[in-house]
Amino acid sequence: CALLKCTQMHIDTATSGKKALELINLNHYNVVFIDHRMPVMDGIDTLQAIHIMNISSFKDTKYIALTANAAKDSKQLYLDAGFDDYLPKPVDCEELEKMLIKYLPQELVRLTDEKPAETVPDTGKEDGFLERYMRIDGIDWEAALKYCGTADVLKKNIRTYCTDLGKHVESMQNNLKDGNFKEYAITAHALKTELRVLGIQELSLQAANLEQSGDRNDAETLQKQTPDFIAKLKEWAERLEQTVGSIKSSRKPISEEEFNGALDSLKECAAARDLRTAENILKMMEEYELSATDAELINLTRQAVRNRNEELFIKLLKEGEP
Repeated sequence: CALLKCTQMHIDTATSGKKALELINLNHYNVVFIDHRMPVMDGIDTLQAIHIMNISSFKDTKYIALTANAAKDSKQLYLDAGFDDYLPKPVDCEELEKMLIKYLPQELVRLTDEKPAETVPDTGKEDGFLERYMRIDGIDWEAALKYCGTADVLKKNIRTYCTDLGKHVESMQNNLKDGNFKEYAITAHALKTELRVLGIQELSLQAANLEQSGDRNDAETLQKQTPDFIAKLKEWAERLEQTVGSIKSSRKPISEEEFNGALDSLKECAAARDLRTAENILKMMEEYELSATDAELINLTRQAVRNRNEELFIKLLKEGEP
């Protein structure tokens, strides 16, 4: 979303194949990007499920696989699975735009020669963030800016890494204990990309090796190397927080009572099919720091309202979960 912020495109997001199917069942999209390695239902499974749905309005939709697998035979793998193309991760901003220009209906594409005045926004310079980041030993800051595009996006990715680390560590430990090597590999895969985007290349390579060990069901290697890897993940989180502590979220905390009150108001809007008032409530919710589950519900609800999709809006608020 951040890489395409300046394009004026409407973007919906989903955090799993199941959530993607719900959105696709109720909205029309010109292009759908699907990550290959996802828990439970991977990208290929998701695409097959979409084809089974056989929605007539989606006959012209283009499906692009997102993958960190850059092997020479990767493209053929995804073409054989039914994708129209694939895009390597971490996603390169220019390659992403070229892909969209190629696959979007031409009547929707308007090219411009105008370029941003600066590659890096002033916010990164004014608070000294970039200067501090460039001084961190072991950081390839040029690669980080290449992948993120702007200082603001880099800040957001650092915040995401630090916030989600506990969840990733718990997932690796539990899956290793249970012998669920496939899910372990998926978590290592996600960390591999996150670390590369932040310019932490050495640890990204270690994550890639653990991902491969998980794919091979190599329990001995995983048992031996996981504790050291997790320790390094935590060390990096501490270093990033110490160095860029000023990037902590400026959003306000929200109590359970306040959130439930907003949810009740949205349910009333859903019952009355009042999308305009719902938009105002959702706009207000952007000011607050939400849990991952609550944020996903609000995000999907916002997408339904923006698309004027009353059916999905009512369904989300009726169920009370994403």
